[in-house]
Amino acid sequence: MSWETKKLNEVANVFSGYAFKSSDMDKQAGIPLIKIKNIHDKKVDKNCETFLNPSAYKKNYQKFFLQKDDFLVAMTGQGSVGRIGKMRSFTEGFLVNQRVGIVRVNKAIADPEFIYQSLATDDTEGMYFNLAMGAGQPNLSPKDIGSANVPFPPLPIQQKIAGILAAYDDLIENNLKRIKLLEEKAQITYEEWFVRLRFPGHESTTIDPETSLPEGWETKAISSICDVNKNSITARNPPEEIRYIDISSAETGYYTTPQEMSFAEAPSRARRRVAFGDTIFSTVRPNRRIFSLVLENDPLLVASTGFAVLTPHRAQNFPFIYITIAQQSFTDAAVAVAGGAAYPAVNQTDFERIKITVPTQELMNKFSDAFVPNFRIKGQLQRENVLLREARDILLPRLMTGVIEVESYDPAQLLKEAA
Repeated sequence: MSWETKKLNEVANVFSGYAFKSSDMDKQAGIPLIKIKNIHDKKVDKNCETFLNPSAYKKNYQKFFLQKDDFLVAMTGQGSVGRIGKMRSFTEGFLVNQRVGIVRVNKAIADPEFIYQSLATDDTEGMYFNLAMGAGQPNLSPKDIGSANVPFPPLPIQQKIAGILAAYDDLIENNLKRIKLLEEKAQITYEEWFVRLRFPGHESTTIDPETSLPEGWETKAISSICDVNKNSITARNPPEEIRYIDISSAETGYYTTPQEMSFAEAPSRARRRVAFGDTIFSTVRPNRRIFSLVLENDPLLVASTGFAVLTPHRAQNFPFIYITIAQQSFTDAAVAVAGGAAYPAVNQTDFERIKITVPTQELMNKFSDAFVPNFRIKGQLQRENVLLREARDILLPRLMTGVIEVESYDPAQLLKEAA
């Protein structure tokens, strides 16, 4: 079946977010501003680091509030230009900052979800990236974004295809919500026990007057409870194939599906072996808070040397180590010892010396034992999402090209088979 093709700018209004004044911005509260960093993994992250002071709001900003059916495109940045994302579980009240392209589909002639699904692919992101780099500087214009071709079947077929693909995305989003809740519970408990010092038995525990810590607790180097960069690939043991985690594929609390490649063609930084229970923390520009917990046990898994890989001395303590490095205080300590003004990075020796509060082994074990099951479930949900994305990506081109007759397709059955 052959369908008509249109340019994106024929079915949508494409424009850039607003250039808000830095003097009108706030780091703590106000109207959240979506920036390029919020766009990743084909979604728009609601966690914003910058806000517009409400007193600076003007009526002409109304156009730049994110709408439910909008999707966004990163318009600049070496590692981010061309990324496409949409806010699932939409929440009102987000403004879109400059250098983020807004795509607002004309609902009278096209289904917004269909148009988004047709473009939110690695191929389209790659096309946008190449288009941006062709000018010498990694920049896209709204005209560039609008130049993309989109298939254009009749509106009822668009709506049917959008419903099928959205069913996959909704299930993936539900899993992500469950993952967030599992991790938040560990974060809350950590803060209660190890920051506010309201741990089990705290009522009868003596506080050391010199350290202001509970008896048996100490301030120690992070290396006292884990090895840093314990396993690396050497000339004696090179693998044939690897699954590579690069810094650009990681964000705060997660990394995307590792890239499969032959080791002979891998970047020279692909050297850190990682395994289940390891925590990876980017020592390059540590202020960006790029870290994640590894919850897969694949001998082919390798991370960039730009990461510090933390392997627990006691395997069961990986939840404690991960939540410890997830604290803002740990990031602040890493930033304080980073060297290099233009390219700040923490060397291994300085990283190993970063001080943390270490409770008694009994309490550390108690915390870890309580949350190992949570993180194992998180790992299962992450693997389920990988399978759902793979199934969806196989289905997508068949739907978009009309190979599959959508009228007879049952989304519920599809999801059952994918799971």
